[in-house]
Amino acid sequence: MEAATEAAGSAAMPLVGWGQVLLSLLLVLAAMLTVLWLLRRVHGGIGARSGGIRIHAAAAVGAKERVVVVEAGGRTLLLGVAAGSVRTLAELDAPPAAAVPQAASFGDLLARLRGRSQNP
Repeated sequence: MEAATEAAGSAAMPLVGWGQVLLSLLLVLAAMLTVLWLLRRVHGGIGARSGGIRIHAAAAVGAKERVVVVEAGGRTLLLGVAAGSVRTLAELDAPPAAAVPQAASFGDLLARLRGRSQNP
């Protein structure tokens, strides 16, 4: 009789253990979502736009060097960007006519991929 109760007790223990693990996981996920929500409220979200600074064009000129056309504070600047420094190379009269193309949103990319998969 005691063997039957021990077997039933040992079978119930893993269920209690899994319940605690699941509850702990849910609490951690809730805490992470709360922190992300707070960061979004305080800092304006991940990838928030820098106020007043626009990058019009960029080109790599070396392994870690780039030349960038930036508009900031009503001025258009040609900057040299290296691993440890940023230098003003020139001040341009006007922003370049060809702006950097906007990256497609995730929804646009998904719609494009769905269109390809539906058309054999």
